[in-house]
Amino acid sequence: MSTFVAIVLGIVSGTFLYVAWKDAAWRMGLVTLAVAVAGFCTSLRITRVPPSGANQPFRFNPFSEIVSSTRHLLKERPLWLTVLGVSYFWCVAVLLRTDLEYFGSEVLHTGDRGIGVLWAFLAIGIGAGNMLAGRLSGDKVELGLVPLGSALMGVFGIGLYLARGSFALSAAAVGLLAAASGLFVVPLYAYIQQRSGRRERAASSRPTTSTRPWACCWLRPR
Repeated sequence: MSTFVAIVLGIVSGTFLYVAWKDAAWRMGLVTLAVAVAGFCTSLRITRVPPSGANQPFRFNPFSEIVSSTRHLLKERPLWLTVLGVSYFWCVAVLLRTDLEYFGSEVLHTGDRGIGVLWAFLAIGIGAGNMLAGRLSGDKVELGLVPLGSALMGVFGIGLYLARGSFALSAAAVGLLAAASGLFVVPLYAYIQQRSGRRERAASSRPTTSTRPWACCWLRPR
């Protein structure tokens, strides 16, 4: 949840900073620098934990890693279907993020502030949807939320089109669409983590932080 919300809030903040200081770009640079420094200082307080035990060597050829990891993934049908679902989510997310800018300017005829508000509702909806998915799942991975979230994404996507004459209704539709996406993707990520080995979990959800940065999933069922 924090990752998704942070991405959208970064876009929202950037929009409002540009509106406020477009004639003083150095101020935006200072804010960006301050955020970077705050992140670095925060990272120094992260609790140190023992290594997971992963001992795979670093591969300098990313293509060999992609091929081997994909072969391993395709042996497990539930896992590669889950990865396709997560990829679909990110495809829709990037498409929606880009389209909202043109939807706001060309359809709703609003300015940068209005577009920033739409992105803010996107962030709020994502956070709410992620928390709702966790609440409904309880102490298990509830894959039944995936088709529900997918269907609601379609419904609220159509609702966004029908609400194009009203900024308020459009913002509400964006928030509900984002909340539905949380119901869709959270169980998928949870399932990947559940089916991953202890040494592979961090790699399965955050490929860029592992020692094999180009592999999307190399998962083994328990």
